[in-house]
Amino acid sequence: MKNLILIFLLFMGLFYGCSKTEFLDAKPDQSLVVPSSLEDFQAILDNDFDMNGVPNGLGLVPELGEIGSDDYYLTTDLYQNRLTSLYRDFYTWSKDANSGDNLNDWDRGYNCVFMANIVLDGLSQMKAGNYDLARWKEIRAAALFYRAHAFFQLAQVFAYPFGLADMEPYGIPLRLNADVSEKIKRSTVPETYAQITKDLEDAVEALPPTSSYKERPSKTACYALLARVYLSMRDYDKALAAADASLNIVDGLLDYNKLSASANYPFQGSAIMDTEVLFKSTFVTRSGITSPLSIFIAKIDSNLYQSYVKEDLRKGVFFRTATPSGFRYKGSFYASTAFFVGLATDEVYLIKAECQAKLGRTQDAVETIEKLRKNRFAANSDLYKVPASIALDQQSLLKFVRDERRRELIFRGLRWTDLRRYNMEGESLTIHRVLGDERYTLNPNDKRYAFLIPSLIIGYNPDMAQNPR
Repeated sequence: MKNLILIFLLFMGLFYGCSKTEFLDAKPDQSLVVPSSLEDFQAILDNDFDMNGVPNGLGLVPELGEIGSDDYYLTTDLYQNRLTSLYRDFYTWSKDANSGDNLNDWDRGYNCVFMANIVLDGLSQMKAGNYDLARWKEIRAAALFYRAHAFFQLAQVFAYPFGLADMEPYGIPLRLNADVSEKIKRSTVPETYAQITKDLEDAVEALPPTSSYKERPSKTACYALLARVYLSMRDYDKALAAADASLNIVDGLLDYNKLSASANYPFQGSAIMDTEVLFKSTFVTRSGITSPLSIFIAKIDSNLYQSYVKEDLRKGVFFRTATPSGFRYKGSFYASTAFFVGLATDEVYLIKAECQAKLGRTQDAVETIEKLRKNRFAANSDLYKVPASIALDQQSLLKFVRDERRRELIFRGLRWTDLRRYNMEGESLTIHRVLGDERYTLNPNDKRYAFLIPSLIIGYNPDMAQNPR
């Protein structure tokens, strides 16, 4: 407990601790409070509250990107009467939307980074010969994975997309040690992604192939995250290689014919966790405040809903009828109101298929996407097959795979990143909100595709540049 108290107090100084001189001047007995053994460091990483987020508790992954995405909508009444002014601003992409001192989307990720850095710093200070080297390497690799995962999630909402030349200066701060007195600054976007991929590439070899505890990283999860990162960078060759490496270890898919679509939460039991889930994580939430993403108020975009054909089992597994009209989401792998936004094999198959289509390997892409779809359609249906007219045309197939990605990965924390990526490739996806007589628009490559850094963070770090508007 003393260890955890000290770590918490240190984190409080991570971005706004320079003025906390009373705390910094206090010199506790380090022999009592500083973690020093492999068991100590593993215990820090096993605190899933900090490293993964807790379903129906306080999550880890920023929800801002999903709030800004186009897979759902709110009625005018719910928008006006159920949301705080801050959430209303985020939902309509207000250029001035700023978390202020409501720091969960920022702090939760950097708290995870800080915990990982405590472990990395501590491991580097251990004396050679006093520990199991293989175990040391595995714990170090896990810390690198957690740090990279947190950095990547933060970069999706507080940095601009990779490859947008005018916005390259606006990466995220890269905290690479646990020294709270170190002055922080923003990295560039290329530096941000270079650090993320370096951490993951450094980690992957020392991780175990799989993990019985899905809160812990594994080799297959690390390759899956690398595939996700490289896809966001539009490096299709590397994304494909990482996806293949992940699926070479774990390639299971759950047959949705085995699920009860009429259940309130169809993913009861351990089947999905045992078969597809590689790593658990969940969205940040704010206690006592209704998020626009709440399954009790968010309604599924009607065009998206209609894109699921009758024989597609996901239509019943993912959605329930809303009152008085429309449909709401019920398809979290957590079988609850909490959103699963971790890593799973279905996403890896979709990354593989998209990369194959993008690289002109159309027959391979068809085989990959059909393997996924066969497990999502009624057993007596052959509609899972890609129509021949689409399979023979590269651009049509690429669109088909991306549409399938949207259907499969709804509310998995990926649509915002995909919108940014597609717009970088010239798809020019303009999205809208309609509330009463008001119409709000987010244009392709708009500067609002990166959210403002919370004003409290800027206030404590006046030399840190804010995202432009």
